[in-house]
Amino acid sequence: MLMEKETTGIYLSGHPLEKYREKLYEVCNIRSSDLMTETEGGSGHISEDVHDNMNVTLAGVVTQIKKKTTKNNTMMAFVTVEDLYGSFELLVFPKVYTRVAYALQPESIVVVRGRLSLREDDTPKVLPDEIQPIDAFFELSRMEGIIPAIESSHAVAYGMKLARTMGKGSVLINLSGRGDKDMDYIIEKYGIR
Repeated sequence: MLMEKETTGIYLSGHPLEKYREKLYEVCNIRSSDLMTETEGGSGHISEDVHDNMNVTLAGVVTQIKKKTTKNNTMMAFVTVEDLYGSFELLVFPKVYTRVAYALQPESIVVVRGRLSLREDDTPKVLPDEIQPIDAFFELSRMEGIIPAIESSHAVAYGMKLARTMGKGSVLINLSGRGDKDMDYIIEKYGIR
């Protein structure tokens, strides 16, 4: 597939993420197209649902890795990841890089959890906290019954859907977000304890 993409600019035999499409719909809270949308004049703008320092979960194929040695002689990386809708950039700082370097290989398919960095004169970047190979991510999620980090309103809706599917019992939803303004409203509305 790598040769297809390099030669033609597209995947002729299908995008590597295609087989994960349904699962990614439930896991990812944004996609690359939310980070940059073309307008009529040709300039781009960011989706209204996206904000600086937002907790995000995305997935895609690693297409480019630029490693850089810092002043402290540690390694960091600028990584380009392509999903089904476009591409986005990761800024992987040294502490995170040492934990996730194994997953950052050309053409590897990864799930990224982190925060969004939106700077006025710069392209949006994801500052990852975690990067995992996609198969390892789904295997761990299946074993632990994890609902990946998503915005709280989506987590509640997904949790309610999961609870209806499972029948009796309870579903634990960890609503830990940074500056999530809707948190108190959601807790009150849904009677979350």
